[in-house]
Amino acid sequence: MLLPCLPLLGQDRKRLSMVGRMSVCTNTCRVVAAIAAAVFSLEFAIAAPSQGQKLETSEQVECKKATTQVEINACTRRNYDSADASMNRNYRQLRAALSERQKQALLEAQRAWLRFRNFQCVFERGNYAGGTLATAVYFECLGEITRQRSEQLRVQLDNLQR
Repeated sequence: MLLPCLPLLGQDRKRLSMVGRMSVCTNTCRVVAAIAAAVFSLEFAIAAPSQGQKLETSEQVECKKATTQVEINACTRRNYDSADASMNRNYRQLRAALSERQKQALLEAQRAWLRFRNFQCVFERGNYAGGTLATAVYFECLGEITRQRSEQLRVQLDNLQR
């Protein structure tokens, strides 16, 4: 019966290792516990390279020739970092051209936009949860939405300068 094993799914590895000694668990329960442990481990494997695997920095990767997931992740991160730097430049320039009242409104808008961007990209990454594409999808989303915001800020600045 699977029901006695359900509380184990959210427990730590030590608790999961005890599954084999528990008399209430059947073979089905052991399989479910093993899957839960594998998913738990996979979350950490996606987030960080394994021992001995060198994490590629974006400077070391020629993005047009990126073939491994680590390289693709580094490139999507580099693209996001570039978009973020551009957006921050545009934000600072726009802010400098505004009245105090407008600066406060821009700050509130930017904070709301950041929350939206972050939640949207977590949502998009969720479509690939547990998969190797999750990190690349996340940074690609951050980069695209940040580029859009950078353009919005640039247009606002251009309109002020006319």
